[in-house]
Amino acid sequence: MAENTKSKRLFNLPETKGTFQLEGLITDCAKDDFYKEGKTQKGKDKRTLSFGVKVEPDVKVGCKIQAFEKPTVCFIKREKDGTYKTKKIPWADRFKSAEELGLGEGWAIIGSRAGLEKETNDKGQVVNKKLVLDPFDLTKYASEHMADNQSVFIKGDIEYGSFTGEDGTKRQWSRMSPTQISLTSKEIDLDDEERKVRSDFKQTMVFTNIEQEKENDVPTGRFIIYGKIIGYSSVDDAEFYMTNKKLAKTFKKNVKPYSSIEVWGHIKTEIQTEEVEVEDDGWGEADPTKRVVNSARKELIITGASKDSIDSETYTREAIDAAIEAIKKAEAARSDFGESDDKQTSSSFADDEWGSGFDDSSDDTEGDVW
Repeated sequence: MAENTKSKRLFNLPETKGTFQLEGLITDCAKDDFYKEGKTQKGKDKRTLSFGVKVEPDVKVGCKIQAFEKPTVCFIKREKDGTYKTKKIPWADRFKSAEELGLGEGWAIIGSRAGLEKETNDKGQVVNKKLVLDPFDLTKYASEHMADNQSVFIKGDIEYGSFTGEDGTKRQWSRMSPTQISLTSKEIDLDDEERKVRSDFKQTMVFTNIEQEKENDVPTGRFIIYGKIIGYSSVDDAEFYMTNKKLAKTFKKNVKPYSSIEVWGHIKTEIQTEEVEVEDDGWGEADPTKRVVNSARKELIITGASKDSIDSETYTREAIDAAIEAIKKAEAARSDFGESDDKQTSSSFADDEWGSGFDDSSDDTEGDVW
């Protein structure tokens, strides 16, 4: 029920944010759904960019940006005292500079970051050409400047939702929505055994339960952590995994249901291959490309958590149930059941019982430092 209504929030619970970062090689630019333009049911322009990032030779993480035209964009300026000012600018004027808009110095558009072209700076150094674009414009720009096997650094937000499968089972999904796509300063060699794999996430979630993962009633040695993700006007179920038994015991002992906690870890994607039997129709061997069906399963593996982030008061069961009920009422009252036009795909700890620390630094200055 990942419905998002920017014009009016349905409840007052703080959002639980999630972010990710990847380094790897671009892939899937030749696919039919790489870049698409269309219209929402309300007639607004919609753009979608879908691609993969190979973080290891046989591991790919999918990314998707879905963005819509809006009435306005925001420009921001930081004052000397550290506070910020914002101004709304008409959509048609979003490509104008602050000077052209008569705003003066220090103003810049709030948007996503792109660095997919190279230029030479005043010191004669070849660096990324840095742009800040509305997500709607980033999709088109990236589609024109991305290519398979480019070495990139990507960071962004994690989105959550659910769907009901053909068998009637409700399944959760998570999506990596980039807010920065940049070329790295050095080419990435996926076969380099000394290379540090960067496929990480950080997420604040409302913890609800933890249990052993089992296959055919036999424990696998892993643990499933169930939680809820609070969006602007959404409450989504989410599943995370743990392989660290000590960390799982710490969670079960110290984190009460409906407490929020910040966790981090690695994004793991497995390609599941299923061979389909094809009857012999007398025309020889079956097409090998149609005998094998591949599907990707993405898992968020928790490797650490912040004990200082635990909040046992804000997200009560009653408060979350009330938020879910408010969403259901809004959905029932909405005459247009189409997609929301304005939904945007928007510390160091010791290795103790709370797991390993989250490394949000990057060795690549082109990719991470602006």
